[in-house]
Amino acid sequence: MIKKVRRKILNLYQQGKAIKQPLSLNGYVELKKNDFELISSNLKPRVLVEDRAYSMSHNINFSQIPTCVLEKILLNWDEIEIALGAEGILRSCHIYRNIHIPKKDRNKEVFSDAWHRDTIGVTNVQMFILLHNTSKKNGPFRYIRSEDMLNVLKIYPDLKNPKRRSIHTKIDQKYVSYFVGSRGDFLLISTFTNFHSATIPILGHKRDMVSIAFEPKKLTSWNNTLSKKDIQYMINKK
Repeated sequence: MIKKVRRKILNLYQQGKAIKQPLSLNGYVELKKNDFELISSNLKPRVLVEDRAYSMSHNINFSQIPTCVLEKILLNWDEIEIALGAEGILRSCHIYRNIHIPKKDRNKEVFSDAWHRDTIGVTNVQMFILLHNTSKKNGPFRYIRSEDMLNVLKIYPDLKNPKRRSIHTKIDQKYVSYFVGSRGDFLLISTFTNFHSATIPILGHKRDMVSIAFEPKKLTSWNNTLSKKDIQYMINKK
């Protein structure tokens, strides 16, 4: 019981620090042809709508993360930990594929296509990496930049209430950024603090993207994780 109380207090403390530190940082890493290879047969549905999956993913082993990506992570490690509000670990690495959703299935949220923040559980940061040239036709990830967060919170206070989460919430486009670009472009974002959502690819288009997730070391429930030292060791070993 005491351990649970201490964990809850620590979580609230770290959340209080993290919520004041939004993060949205863009960059580029040069990927080789076979880096982050998507294996269609390994994809598993995230959500099923009448037995059809519009969003799928599969795991990437830590050993398959390219050295150039690990180096970018270390380069931005301080920013990641500030956004987490705590000492961090690399929690997981996945490839996601989103495809077009017919209008008949858009009456509910199919793959995180409502504006939200990932505030259930512990603080979190993600590094997204594009795997192909991505435009608005591909249904890109969209987000509120750190410098726009205060204005958005003032204008759209209902966004802070998870119970009001809705695919119909509209935010003025001048505050909305889309993660578009070329293969190797990346975005580091606090998914705990910055509002974000997916968008829907148009018919005949898809969006493939890597997600590398980070959490506080003392609160993670994941068994297999990487610390800063582990990442440096992997780089030196390669």
